[in-house]
Amino acid sequence: MSLSGKVCLVTGATRGIGKGIALQLGEAGATVYITGRTMDPKPGAAVGGSIKETIAEIEARGGRAIGVQCDHKKDEDVKRLFEQIQQEQNGRLDLLVNNAYSAVSYIFESIGKKFWELDVSAWDEVNNVGLRNHYICSVYASRMMVERGTGLIVNISSAGGLRYLFNVPYGVGKAAVDRLAGDMAVELKSRGVAAVSLWPGAVQTEEIMSNLSNMPPQQRRVFEQGETVEFAGKAIVALASTPVSSLLKDKTGRVLLTGDLADEYCLRDAGNRQVLSMRSLKFMLSHAGYSWLAGFVPTFPKANQTGFIMSLSGKVCLVTGATRGIGKGIAIQLGQAGAIVYVTGRTLEPVNSVKADGDVAAIGGSIKETVAEIKARGGQAIGVQCDHRNDEDVKQLFEQIEREQNGRLDLLVNNAFSAARAIAENRGKMFWEMSPDMWDEVNNVGLRNHYICSVYASRMMVERGTGLIINVSSGGGLSYLFNVPYGVGKAAFDRMAADM
Repeated sequence: MSLSGKVCLVTGATRGIGKGIALQLGEAGATVYITGRTMDPKPGAAVGGSIKETIAEIEARGGRAIGVQCDHKKDEDVKRLFEQIQQEQNGRLDLLVNNAYSAVSYIFESIGKKFWELDVSAWDEVNNVGLRNHYICSVYASRMMVERGTGLIVNISSAGGLRYLFNVPYGVGKAAVDRLAGDMAVELKSRGVAAVSLWPGAVQTEEIMSNLSNMPPQQRRVFEQGETVEFAGKAIVALASTPVSSLLKDKTGRVLLTGDLADEYCLRDAGNRQVLSMRSLKFMLSHAGYSWLAGFVPTFPKANQTGFIMSLSGKVCLVTGATRGIGKGIAIQLGQAGAIVYVTGRTLEPVNSVKADGDVAAIGGSIKETVAEIKARGGQAIGVQCDHRNDEDVKQLFEQIEREQNGRLDLLVNNAFSAARAIAENRGKMFWEMSPDMWDEVNNVGLRNHYICSVYASRMMVERGTGLIINVSSGGGLSYLFNVPYGVGKAAFDRMAADM
């Protein structure tokens, strides 16, 4: 497994899995770019880690590393990073490992709190770097890879994308990172570039090991038997050593487990220790405390309408984005069924002509029109002008409902979506051909805002001990539809419902 001559980038490589991956890539002969916020070692730091320390360890193993100080919360830093690689490597980038993650400490500090008990800033804290930044890095990397007709993108994810882990923003982010790999793979395959999501098992990072004594016994046992930080690096070296043409046949777009890759490529962790797939029966028995029984089990067994009375009399409902389309249809039906329906939109008054810039008047729709149609069917509707891109507007919306309905909200329908036109205008374009701003265009309202609405709604519902949240999603969360940001957002949206 030699990567001699390959150019790789590992984001967030000053410690933990990122550092372990960078060490293994450097040892295999690659030129490794590493990023982090801390350039110089900080004596006495709780978990330590710096760009210079990682570089020194790579060079001590005979590798070559180039450190770039980069705050992945800052788009301009990320842009300059890729411009530097483009300039220094004549446009060559063979491997991007999307690993940067800035929320580990925050997640540990927030463990045990429900999502509605956290400030809404939890979404940005967890997913601005751990999701949004991965998309932006992938855009810039793909532009270089597509130009050369080859490359590999690896997203570091976790089982939190499949089942509840830590908290809601974490799981939603990981599900979205997995979908990001899947949808990028659709657009990149014909250009010779592969994209995968990698799930390590329980990893013995510096932060994890420093908190080991504070963990419950079962959780502590999982990490004591976990992978070293370099094992994911061994798995990525194996993938990067495989011809991209082979990856395009049977791996691109998939979620890959380090334990499964260990079986496929005959990989061993430090001390020649076998790493088990979390899908294996042997793994499940071992981590459930039945190590004696696991010893007898081989590694290969692996886990692979009625009628009702439709009356909502007295119920309080909120439908976001209800001036037209699905949102308007939902609001009309809820009002007809007897509910008090709050409807939101940006356009308060009907617009009778098409604006010169082709704005919303082209297809019509306003709050007053929706309210009028609901009332014409005998329903009760309250319109609230709200730009769901504006957090303050959203906060005031829920404060109004809380005040007017004495804290009652029975149903939230997360439907607002502001990117229909942007999607139509960019139809046929690959994700790297669009501006990175397409992420915000699609998902600031269509994903991030829905999380914030759910936080405020849940605080009211939990207080009363009852309620229902419905996320209006689509099949784009399961298979490629329209473009990458759309599919990623819908997959994350579906995960949000499950984790909430």
